[in-house]
Amino acid sequence: MSNLTDLIKDGKGTDFQQWALRCARSMGQLASQIAGLEKLSADEALKQAQEENSMAVASLRTQLAHREEYKNRLATMMCKVLHMGAPSVQHEALKAFMKQQIEIELQALNDNGFLEERLYLFEQKQIRGAAAGEEWRAAKLATLKAEVGDWFKQIEGGVEPALWTKDWLNMLLNSLSQDVPGGETDATPEKPQLISGRSD
Repeated sequence: MSNLTDLIKDGKGTDFQQWALRCARSMGQLASQIAGLEKLSADEALKQAQEENSMAVASLRTQLAHREEYKNRLATMMCKVLHMGAPSVQHEALKAFMKQQIEIELQALNDNGFLEERLYLFEQKQIRGAAAGEEWRAAKLATLKAEVGDWFKQIEGGVEPALWTKDWLNMLLNSLSQDVPGGETDATPEKPQLISGRSD
């Protein structure tokens, strides 16, 4: 959820009421993801694990292909630089500088080891059977619960985290309408859009 605090750092999210509502939405989304994972059947977990792996393979192949295209464009530009006329010392210096910039970028692009290793690992994965699906689910849940921290334990087993009710949001809005220590907010907040859910 670092993007929420990034808004404060950039000076764009310093209105307390709006920031609290953004945090509430983010909290609800993360809790819903956790609840959704826990409700998946074994077959659904396996299917999602296989789909995620296929998407990772496709993404890595695309990244490698784009790097090759970029290298080809740089090589074309390098040919033009090498054939560039240099009628003065200053032109020679510019030519050397241009050549250096391309060489630096090409050196970085030639280091595909990390991407190629990840691609190999994903391509070699054997995601079959219920155990593989459960292993994927457990890893996803562990990552999400580590991200959300201790606050999830406070609602777990209480309200359904996937359903943030209108009454709950109205209570939040009422509490935010009260004076907050720390000075005035920087803007009058827009009327928030309620998250759909139960009204009971």
